[in-house]
Amino acid sequence: MHPIERVRSLARASWLDPVSVTAEAIDAISDAYRWMGDEVAVSIGRRLLAWHPFAAPLWYSVSEMLQAPFPEERAQELTNDLLRNTLLEKLTAALPSDGTIGVIGEGFWIRRLVKAEKNAERHARSSPRTEKTTRTFLPVYEKSSTAPKYSEEDPFCILVEAMAIGPDSVFVCAPTTIFEQNKLPIWLVAGHATVIDTHLWEKLAVLHASGKLRPSPQAKQSLWWDKDEKIAPEIEILPLSRVATVCGPNGLEPPEKTRERAFSPLPELLDLAGSTSFGKAD
Repeated sequence: MHPIERVRSLARASWLDPVSVTAEAIDAISDAYRWMGDEVAVSIGRRLLAWHPFAAPLWYSVSEMLQAPFPEERAQELTNDLLRNTLLEKLTAALPSDGTIGVIGEGFWIRRLVKAEKNAERHARSSPRTEKTTRTFLPVYEKSSTAPKYSEEDPFCILVEAMAIGPDSVFVCAPTTIFEQNKLPIWLVAGHATVIDTHLWEKLAVLHASGKLRPSPQAKQSLWWDKDEKIAPEIEILPLSRVATVCGPNGLEPPEKTRERAFSPLPELLDLAGSTSFGKAD
């Protein structure tokens, strides 16, 4: 596939989680620097931000690459930081070894957590000496407006992955009715470079309120590496006051502690939030 076709496909992937889209974007921009020159690389970075404005790690990574003296070397460092398994290790250790854990959506780290748990279960069944857990993950993401209600005992907490964390709220891919109808503790899974400054948050809040770039539930997209059609999720705002704890690369911490790691993107990129410069992906 031609590099530009790859970027177009990535731009269309409105259902893709922030970590996955950022990892692909870093690689695409790095290739552009290597084979097509600075001008094309900058254009690709700007184009992807216009199409994936709610992906906080993408704002961080594009800003870092555009101001790095050696973008290709910085790209490798950014990918390593983005995909480092520290968060997964911390989250696995923090969760109870038995009981039920509620899971919302298919975020990058939550998807890895559930997959690792299934692999551990298979290994435990085949190895009598392996310590078994009775922990189970219960998907509670609902496409409809009616969210399930749970007792105080089940589940232990609900995991939801952050797209971008602002001063007092966070963008998530989950219907707000789940949080309104259930008073269970919310554990926010926040990967590398997920916390944004006030200026970017205000831009994204205006974009979200306008409904621009908010995908229809019927909007289906696909990518070259995945033949299955995906449904683009709705992006909602969750108040940080509703979050009991945040699990990031440093482990569990209160939301106010997480806010200390807010980053600021390049000022000249801010207007790309909701930009119509790239009105079409083709």
